[in-house]
Amino acid sequence: MLACTAGALLLLTGCGGDDKPTPVVIEEPEEVIDRTPAPPPITPVADLMSRHGIDDRIRLMESDAPGTDAERVAVLKFFNAMTLTGNPEFEQMLSDEDQREYRTMIQQQDLQDEIGRITGIRLQCGESPDFKPAVVAIIETYDGWHPQLWTYSVAENSMSARPVVFTSGPTPLSVMSKLGMSKLGARGQVARWYELLDEELTIADLPEQDVEQVKIDLRNEVNNVSEAGTGPGPSGPTTPGRSRPKRDKKFDAPSLTPSR
Repeated sequence: MLACTAGALLLLTGCGGDDKPTPVVIEEPEEVIDRTPAPPPITPVADLMSRHGIDDRIRLMESDAPGTDAERVAVLKFFNAMTLTGNPEFEQMLSDEDQREYRTMIQQQDLQDEIGRITGIRLQCGESPDFKPAVVAIIETYDGWHPQLWTYSVAENSMSARPVVFTSGPTPLSVMSKLGMSKLGARGQVARWYELLDEELTIADLPEQDVEQVKIDLRNEVNNVSEAGTGPGPSGPTTPGRSRPKRDKKFDAPSLTPSR
C-alpha cells in the first residue's frame, strides 16, 4: 500500500514537473521601405538664369520662385521673351485669346521703344484659388510701375505642341497701392491680388448707398498710404465702379500690361 502511494506520488510529481509553458515567439515587423521616388532637386534661380541667358532685368527671389525647375524655367523664359522686341517665343507662350489681342496690338503700335523703357520686372509666384500656378509681375519703367497677373500651365510632356501656356488675369483697381498696404511675405502678392478681385465682386453686388461708403473708405485708405510713402508706384484710380472686373484689352503699352 505504501509502495503504491509512493508510486502514485512519484507519478504525479513527474507529470507536474514536465508541464512547462510553451514559449511565445514575437516576430518583429518587417521594415517598411518607402519606394516613392524622391523629388528632383531644385536648381537655384541664379543658376537657371545663367544657364538660359535670362536678362538681368528679370528679378525672381528664391523664396518667390516655383517649386519645380520646369515652372521656374517657364516663368523666367516667358518674362525674358517679353523684354525682347519681336521675339516669337513670347507670342507662342500666350493663350489663344491673348495671342489674338497681342497681334492686334503689335499691328497698331511700335513696340521697340515701349519695350526699351522696361527697367526691371519683379516676379512673385504663388497659386490661384483654383490651384493653378500664378505669378504677379511688377514691370518697372521710366514712368512708374505696371502690375499684372498671369496664370500658367506646364505640360508634363516636353514634346507637347504647347508645352507652356500663359493666360493674363484681370487687374483690380489701384492694385499697386493696395499691394503696398501691408507687409506681404513670400507668395503673398498673388493671394492678395485675388482677395482684391473678390472685394470688387462683392462691391458690385452691394446696394448703391453702401457702394458710396465703400468708395469713401477706399479713397481715404489709399490717401493715407500715399501720405505715409508705403505704397510703391502711382496709386491710379481709387474708386471701384459698379461693374465687375472686365476681361477686355489685356495689353496696354508701354508695359504689355494685362488690364482686363
